[in-house]
Amino acid sequence: MSEFLLVGFGVSNQNVARVLLGLQSSVSIFDDNPPQQAIQAAKGLGLEMQSNQNQLSELLRRCDYIVPTPGLPDSHKLHELLDTLGASAPIALSELDVFAAHDSRPYLAVTGTNGKTTVTCLVEAMLKQSGISALAAGNADPIGVPICEAMGKPDPEMFVIEVSSFQLRHSKAFMPKVATWLNFAPDHLDVHASLSAYQACKSKIWQNLSDACTAVVNLDDPTVVQCLPAKAAHLTITTSAEPQAADFALVGEKLTAFGEPFLKVSQLLRQQPHDVFNALAATATATAGGADIAAAVEVLRNFKGLPHRLDLIASSGGITWYDDSKSTSPHSVISALQGINSAVLIAGGRNKGLDLNPLAHIAHKLRAVVALGEASKELQAVFGGRTAVMVAEDMDSAVQKAHQAAKQGDVVLLSPGCSSFDMYSSYKERGQDFIAKVQALLGGSS
Repeated sequence: MSEFLLVGFGVSNQNVARVLLGLQSSVSIFDDNPPQQAIQAAKGLGLEMQSNQNQLSELLRRCDYIVPTPGLPDSHKLHELLDTLGASAPIALSELDVFAAHDSRPYLAVTGTNGKTTVTCLVEAMLKQSGISALAAGNADPIGVPICEAMGKPDPEMFVIEVSSFQLRHSKAFMPKVATWLNFAPDHLDVHASLSAYQACKSKIWQNLSDACTAVVNLDDPTVVQCLPAKAAHLTITTSAEPQAADFALVGEKLTAFGEPFLKVSQLLRQQPHDVFNALAATATATAGGADIAAAVEVLRNFKGLPHRLDLIASSGGITWYDDSKSTSPHSVISALQGINSAVLIAGGRNKGLDLNPLAHIAHKLRAVVALGEASKELQAVFGGRTAVMVAEDMDSAVQKAHQAAKQGDVVLLSPGCSSFDMYSSYKERGQDFIAKVQALLGGSS
C-alpha cells in the first residue's frame, strides 16, 4: 500500500485526501499553521494533523509520495529537505496527477497569467451548448470545484480544468486532450523563486502531450511560442496585424476560424481587446474538444463576463465605474486599460514580489491614481511626476478621492495590480467592498 504525505491541508488537499483514502492508500498530513477548518476536516477524515516542522523530515522518510498544496512557496522548508534526501526522497505529485491516474474521462486544460478562469467557463458553456456534458473544475472563484472533488461527480463526460502554475509545478502525468496556454507575464513571485521558475511551471501544461493531443497556442506571446511542444497538433490564435498566420484570428472586425468569419466583434457584449482574444481562445479550445462552432457563437453572443473582471458596475454623471478587483499583476492592469482613453485608477494592495514599474507605460491614459494599501509608496514612486497620485487609507476614501478627480467621460477603474491580502481575505471581498462604496456614493445609481 502506497503512503502519501499531503503538505498543506487546504480545500484542494482535503479533496485529495478523500480520493486517496477511498483508494485505500495510507495518508499523513502536515500543515505549518493549520486553520481551525483544516483541523476539523482532518478529524472528520480520521487523520491526525502534524504541524511541527521538526517532524517533517521524518514524515518525508516514511512516505512514497508527497502532494504539496497549490501555492506552497519555493522557499518552504519542504524543498530543502527533499534536496537533502536526494535519490531517497519521495516522489512529488500534484493533485492533477491524482486525478489523471484515477479518472479515465477526457479533459481539456487552460492556463495563462490572465484570462484562464474566463476561458475555462466559456469552454464549459460551449461544450454544454453542443450537447456534451462538461464540468469546469479548478480552485479559482467562481469555478470553485477542485479537480479531485470533480472526480466524484458521475455525470460529466468531459472536464475543463483551469490549471495554475502552482498545480503544474509538481505534475508528472497530466496529459490533457486539449491544452491551452493563453499568455505569460510576471506574477506570483512571492511563491516562485524566479520568473524562469514560474515560466517552467507554466510550460508543464504541454510536457506530456502526445500526437493525439492538441496544444492551443497564442502566437502573439513570444514566451508561449518559445515553449511550443514538439508533439501534439497545434491550433494557433492571434489578434495581431498578421491574421493569416493563425487558425483563429481577428480579421478587421470579424473573428475567424481557418479563414472563415464566425462572429463580428460588435456582436460580443464585451468588446475590449482581451475579450476578443478570450473569445478566440475559448472557441479554439472548445471546438478542438468537440464543440460546434454554432454553439460557440451562441455562447459568445450572450456572455456578460465574470464578476470582478472589468465588470461594469455603474454609470452616473458622465463617469463610468468598473470593478476589476481580480487584477493582481501589472500585466492585468495594462490589459484592462487597453480600450480606455481616460481613467482614474484605484490600485494597490499587497505586492506579490512583482516589478510595478511597467505601469508607468499607461500613465498617459490616467487622469489620476488613487494608491491603496501596502503598495502605496511603490505606486507613488512609479507614477510620481507622470500623473497625480493620491493616497487613500481605505476603500471608502479611495472611492471618494476617485470621484473628486474624475471628469465627465472618464472611467473610474479599480484594477489593483496587487493581491488583496493586506486589507481583505480575497479579491472578491475587495471587489464587493468597492461596489458597496460606489453604490453608497451614487445613491444606488447604475
